[in-house]
Amino acid sequence: MREKSEPNRKKFKTRVLGEELPVVGDISREYVENLAAYINEIGDDIARAYPTLPRRRLFGLTLLNIADQYQKQKEKRQDLEERCENLERDKKELQREVERLREENEELLDLLQEVE
Repeated sequence: MREKSEPNRKKFKTRVLGEELPVVGDISREYVENLAAYINEIGDDIARAYPTLPRRRLFGLTLLNIADQYQKQKEKRQDLEERCENLERDKKELQREVERLREENEELLDLLQEVE
């Protein structure tokens, strides 16, 4: 049976660490080129630091560096989400306290009016 081609499916090539790679999917060329540029930048930094590094190790170290950056950003995001949740909880608690104080203030004003 013949597969139907998806209308948004694109097919092109990009260069990553000196290798030409085919890309197929519902994704823009510009996005993939930006990803490739990012990977190449990290790989180039490693290659400059270790000029005799075999290509296979360069690929591996590049992957490890990207995974490390990803993991650190993921942890940072989780930390920020926790801080936002804590701030939201604190905000609600403060809103309840403001409401309690407002009610208390109204009661005191009522008592003051009764005394006058």
